[in-house]
Amino acid sequence: MYKFSVFLLLIIFVFVCFGQTKINAKSYLGENDRLSSKEILPQNIQINEDCIKDVAYESSNFISDAEAMMIEISGVTVSIKEVDEFGDKANKTLKDDGKLKFITRGAIYNDLQVLLDELLVNANINSGIKYKIHLLDDDMINSFTVGGHIYITTGIISFAKSRSAIAFVIGHEIGHNENGDLEMVLKKIKIANSMVEGTGDIGLALQQMLTPFYNQKNEIEADRFGVNISYQSGYNPNKGVELWKKIAEKENSSSIVGSFSRSHPYSIDRMNCLDTYITKNFNL
Repeated sequence: MYKFSVFLLLIIFVFVCFGQTKINAKSYLGENDRLSSKEILPQNIQINEDCIKDVAYESSNFISDAEAMMIEISGVTVSIKEVDEFGDKANKTLKDDGKLKFITRGAIYNDLQVLLDELLVNANINSGIKYKIHLLDDDMINSFTVGGHIYITTGIISFAKSRSAIAFVIGHEIGHNENGDLEMVLKKIKIANSMVEGTGDIGLALQQMLTPFYNQKNEIEADRFGVNISYQSGYNPNKGVELWKKIAEKENSSSIVGSFSRSHPYSIDRMNCLDTYITKNFNL
């Protein structure tokens, strides 16, 4: 009887331990294609600033650098609290508008929360920005961020079919905030408000008419951030390259004329930039 009891307890122990491991390992965001362990970012990371060879991208870089210099000279500042408040207002507007369908429960939604927390902890994000992630019921292959609010569509999850790819996507959106992209936008809005009589809404409208929210240089830098943060959490950044390759196959062929009118670089260019970045710096 004693032996049977010990044997039964052993079975229960194995079932609980291995059964729980299996549950925790399950991914609702696509293939659970993690690396074998969490990784430390390599030292002396090399960045190829000339990874895209076209006049439009070079022009975007020049304009971005010139804007940053002018804003720095202006002395305008934006606090983390203002970034969070702007994101909260934008999120409320999106919800009140009713055009986007928010999913607020279920396995995919819960898994997104887990993945966001995982990325923030492992990459030691301590900017003070309060991050929240939202799942949108939308077939469009898309993600975006306003302040600490990150939005992921069911379309991009279904398209990527990869947990590592979604980790890269979330990391990219975090990168926009950590790189100060929204902070720069808010500074430009403040400058516009000081030049235009009326409320802040007029300045915001003017800003949105004159320039895209983020520029091509911002997107490439956020892609690199997405690689870094996903790698630090043990996800395969090459899945980000594969994602851009799949998206590129759905796009029209790139051209200099077309890229002038785009706020984002062509996906084929982003794929090549990421591939070069990973090959130079990561032993994968």
